[in-house]
Amino acid sequence: PPPPPPLFFSPPNPASAMLRSLVGSEMCIRDSLGIEAIMDQSQKESISGLNKISLKNTMDALQNNFGEIYKVSVTEKNSVVVEGITPQGFETVYVNPETGKTIDKVRPKSRLSNFMKNLHRSLFLKSNGRILMGIISFLTALLVITGFLLLLNKIGGLAKIFGSFKEKQFFRKTHIELGRWFVIPIFIIAVSGFYLTLERLDFFSSNKSIQHEYEAGEKYINLNEYYLDQVQNIIYPFSTSTNDTYKVQLSDRTIIFQQGDNSILNENIHSISYLLRAWAYWIHTGESNVFIAVLLTISAFSLLFFIISGLFITSKTSWALLKFSKNNLNEAEIIILYGSETGSTYQFVKNLLKKLRNGGNKVAICSLNKYKAFPNAEKFIIMTSTYGEGEPPSNANLFELKFKKYKQDKSIDYAILGFGSKSYPEFCKFAEIINSSVSREKNYSELYPLFKINNQNMSDYLNWEEKICARINSY
Repeated sequence: PPPPPPLFFSPPNPASAMLRSLVGSEMCIRDSLGIEAIMDQSQKESISGLNKISLKNTMDALQNNFGEIYKVSVTEKNSVVVEGITPQGFETVYVNPETGKTIDKVRPKSRLSNFMKNLHRSLFLKSNGRILMGIISFLTALLVITGFLLLLNKIGGLAKIFGSFKEKQFFRKTHIELGRWFVIPIFIIAVSGFYLTLERLDFFSSNKSIQHEYEAGEKYINLNEYYLDQVQNIIYPFSTSTNDTYKVQLSDRTIIFQQGDNSILNENIHSISYLLRAWAYWIHTGESNVFIAVLLTISAFSLLFFIISGLFITSKTSWALLKFSKNNLNEAEIIILYGSETGSTYQFVKNLLKKLRNGGNKVAICSLNKYKAFPNAEKFIIMTSTYGEGEPPSNANLFELKFKKYKQDKSIDYAILGFGSKSYPEFCKFAEIINSSVSREKNYSELYPLFKINNQNMSDYLNWEEKICARINSY
């Protein structure tokens, strides 16, 4: 689930908005595929109880109903498909595995179905599209993890995950409620999709299967020991020669055996990555289990709601706070001006803003590049980092020009806080430059001497914050 709105406005993040849109589009596609999986498993060709039908019984039943068989497949939708010769000629049909009778012909998938599957897998961009969808799946998993951690923090821990909570706002309440129930299935959708992408790109190509070769008569296969839920497909021999072979692909191995005496010639035990891929596909599509298909479809719809509600909550709160902050610049008595290249300094700015507002002060914040004449300002608190060799951050590089241009009508008390690292020779150089410029103005008085913090030391910051707040409250 997306995180709750920030306590204070922070600039909109286009990358985050794009990610939410991509995830939303992917979930719309997943909804349609999940519904298709549910419908497929309700069709007459979907067979229940495959785990009770032996491979031997099915092969015998088919032999009595087909002139020749080329291939038998057990699909993810629990249907048995035969490619072979019937009285009508070569056909691909669904069959009843117990009687060998034809149920219906296999018809091509609809254009819409193929369109949605290709769009879901690769956005029609082939390998690049698969990589993009894998990245989206990975980022979705991160959203789920961080959202769940924020949820636990909000409700008071894992022990209260299904406890009652107070929340009147519809979007917030539903956002939290659905998050408690669907965080696990949504996480599984994302992780399985990411794994399938890695598998498709041969990320686990070094994980090889185990091969066993046998002489004729050394080891035999008992077809009564294998059931159809273990079978993926059977390739039949091309001739009636006793030395010609069947190839049976099971869920965990592939076996090649002679049709004359059922002696095994080759056994290929699948790698762990192959087995994980089968599991990931099964859990990601829900094609072999109607309960999983229903759960995944509901989860996909829920994730769409998470995205919509998360955007609604965040944007509504953010724009309201933006409007408040913008208007408050003309009313505020205390202006916090900041310069931040990476956003680290901005976090300290928000802490001070909260502390001063809780004390009943009229406070506003803006970047140093937005410096202007503030009609009611009485105090400036300037917090800035230094970029490179004593240069200003990108949102503070116009401050010196604007400081000369705009004059304040009232007397100003000021305090300057510099962030930097002593491992650089120009430690807090830009804060020193600002301090030099401000101190030369006649109507400016020092509220607190220039203070420098090394490597964002929190203890030093809290010490400075306490003294600044004490000075302000003493006026």
